[in-house]
Amino acid sequence: MQNRIIKTAIVDDEPSARDGLQLMLSDDKDLEIAGICRNGIEAIQLLQEGKVDLVFLDIHMPGINGFEVLDNIGKDRWPYVVFVTAYDEYAIRAFEYHAFDYLLKPFSDERFSNMLQRVKKAIYSNRKLEQSEKFDHLKNELTESLSSNKELLYEDQVSGEQSLIIKDSGKIIIIPVRKISCIEAYDYYVKIHYEDQFKLTRIPLKRIVHQLPENFQRVHRSYVINIHHIEHLDKRGKGETVVLLRNGIKVRVSSSHKKDLLNRLKSE
Repeated sequence: MQNRIIKTAIVDDEPSARDGLQLMLSDDKDLEIAGICRNGIEAIQLLQEGKVDLVFLDIHMPGINGFEVLDNIGKDRWPYVVFVTAYDEYAIRAFEYHAFDYLLKPFSDERFSNMLQRVKKAIYSNRKLEQSEKFDHLKNELTESLSSNKELLYEDQVSGEQSLIIKDSGKIIIIPVRKISCIEAYDYYVKIHYEDQFKLTRIPLKRIVHQLPENFQRVHRSYVINIHHIEHLDKRGKGETVVLLRNGIKVRVSSSHKKDLLNRLKSE
């Protein structure tokens, strides 16, 4: 007897996050997307119908967050829940909501695949994880995600040239650091912009930032720029500042990083 199709929902306020999850799930013949929700209200309406087996649920959403979604549908209608978030501080609370798993963005393809196999096995066997087992699993996964410290930069011992080493579709890509204009957090991915192109990688932005040379400056929660690639600053109304890079990319400077950037440019 074949396993039944697992009705799956995606809940996230970010379009790129919804698209990314849908793409990652699209090739799995055991799953069927039962709904894609842009906010907590749409999620409550869908989950209250009780026709969803598995939900990928963002936590940090405006208005109604992921926990409040579950609060409003009742435990008897909770599907298997996989929280998907960029914030590690909610892990213990997610455990209290009987989450099957907690995916910390950006996660690897292997991490996602392992989670998917485990949750499908649990659904087909109609087995919920014991609390102690679930807690141990979440703790181990978070520890692994947060403790990775592999070197990403390679420095040529003769020329002193630094390069960023990443994987792209199974291939090793070597990007000279001096050519990188900016690095952008892009939901599950990080976009590395260099020359007139970019590469996507699943390496967390904070890991890359930690290893970049001093000429890189954080100007926004989602952007790090190479100050050597700045064309000029554009000061707009209401104190807004935008950096124009030599390759034409415009990056808004957040108020919390504006002072650091200006001080840095004065010292150059």
